[in-house]
Amino acid sequence: IVIFAVLLAPFRISSAARSTVAADRYMYLPIMGLHLTLASAIIRSWDAFYTSRRRIAWGLLTLCTGILIGFWHFEAVATAQVWRDTVSRDRRSVEMNPDDIRAYMQLAGAYTFAGHPDEALKVIHEARMRWGPEDPGLAIRAGEAYRKLGEHGKALIEFREAVNDRPNDLRTRYLLASAWLDLKDADEAITEFRRILRRQPGHLSAITAL
Repeated sequence: IVIFAVLLAPFRISSAARSTVAADRYMYLPIMGLHLTLASAIIRSWDAFYTSRRRIAWGLLTLCTGILIGFWHFEAVATAQVWRDTVSRDRRSVEMNPDDIRAYMQLAGAYTFAGHPDEALKVIHEARMRWGPEDPGLAIRAGEAYRKLGEHGKALIEFREAVNDRPNDLRTRYLLASAWLDLKDADEAITEFRRILRRQPGHLSAITAL
């Protein structure tokens, strides 16, 4: 346990990592302390039962071990279903955070990325029924889904709405420019790419597309 705490301490000390101190990437090395603790407990218990040579003790140890392994297996299977893919993960996120619009945005994006833009639009529609159609984040997700469906006119409308709310967001402007390209309107696309480059001359995606 001391090893676990010592190895985890640098991440707790860093103020930038406080909000993500439980992220799995920070746990791989510190978790060794917990493994050693569990191994030590099992060995000490084994030695105690071996010394006593009581049959009831051996039976109890076997029973407890079987129950523990069964519980871990059940939990592992249940957890694995949630983390099987991004859609399952984000669907679980919506279940856990039903009043957070960001969870719906994330789920819609996962559906689009997985090749299910129709499902993404259903999630967006549900979110808009609750929070209204004005949110630019939902407009971006809707535009991405429409692009995936090949409905470029609808995608353009969504991206323009998002740009109206986020005129200085370069990613949103890049999506709008891409929508103009989908509609074969090079002049409008060039205009948007140049707007991006005026704000950020080294924007590689805009330079390449232009």
